Amino acid sequence: MTIDQTMRELADKATDGPWEAWTDQDGTPHMQGRLMVGNAAGVIPDGETFIDGVEINPIAECYTPEDRAFIAACREWVPEVLDRLERVRALHQPESDPLDPTTMLCRHCSWDSDVKHLCPTIQALDKLEHFDAPNGDNR
Repeated sequence: MTIDQTMRELADKATDGPWEAWTDQDGTPHMQGRLMVGNAAGVIPDGETFIDGVEINPIAECYTPEDRAFIAACREWVPEVLDRLERVRALHQPESDPLDPTTMLCRHCSWDSDVKHLCPTIQALDKLEHFDAPNGDNR
């Protein structure tokens, strides 16, 4: 499984977004300095204790506002980045060289010169294929 596929699978299984900072509990003693991130629909209006039909368990707890902002933003950003990578990969598909059918050229890069597939763009993306997964499962 590629990093793109792994990230897409993780994003698809994550709680629906958008996510945002839950600031209503910031500074309360029971939070012990933790900051929460949750589904935007789960933000409890002032003076209320629940929202009918909405899951209000936090998605993540962290200790810095910067981490909280990053976690919340990633719910929307990760799928968007993956969509962009798919569009880039689609541009750089191999096709046979009309002069030498045994040679594969990059369809996008070969407009001005014969750039063989795997072109530099795909080579750069493929360097991302091996990583240490968050759970330690090297893919």
